[in-house]
Amino acid sequence: MGVEIAKQALRPLLRQRRQNYHALIVQTDIDQKLLKQWQELRRVIPLKSSQIIAGYVPRGSELNILALMAYLYNQGHVVCVPQLTPTCQLDFIAWSPISTTSTNSQLFSAPSHEVPLTPHIALVPLLGFDARGNRLGQGKGYYDRSLSKNIIAIGVGYDCQQLDNIPVCDKDYPMDYIVTPEKIFILNKDLR
Repeated sequence: MGVEIAKQALRPLLRQRRQNYHALIVQTDIDQKLLKQWQELRRVIPLKSSQIIAGYVPRGSELNILALMAYLYNQGHVVCVPQLTPTCQLDFIAWSPISTTSTNSQLFSAPSHEVPLTPHIALVPLLGFDARGNRLGQGKGYYDRSLSKNIIAIGVGYDCQQLDNIPVCDKDYPMDYIVTPEKIFILNKDLR
């Protein structure tokens, strides 16, 4: 079975697994756990006081990181979210806690007049991951095409999204870290 076929076969299973888990969570508990995980992660990631950090506005059952993003913003970081360009790349545009948080507003909106930012860290949603830092996304490749080696990529999701092995190809961008509300996986740590 080819890599793309294997990935396609995993996506419905992982979407259902994530939806089932998401239906049971208490968001305030998740928010507190993510803030605690961020404090732990800060011990290994060098971060200046006003670094640019990309987050995302959650869609459906994606792990909601809005409270973490608001915390980062209030700590003086520049927080941005992805916006799809006409060339199917992601531009990262400024976000604040008072920004629109509609589930469809950020990633798939029309091009903005704002100047794109280059994040130092990107918090990346996922459908699945493995302990080696391989990430399975929705299948469009937006993050794979838009991240660079200068960006510390942190995949974020629930523990239930972990698999033993995620099939990968040379176009897949590996995560440097994976963070769930319960664990931190330190993977590709030649810190930038």
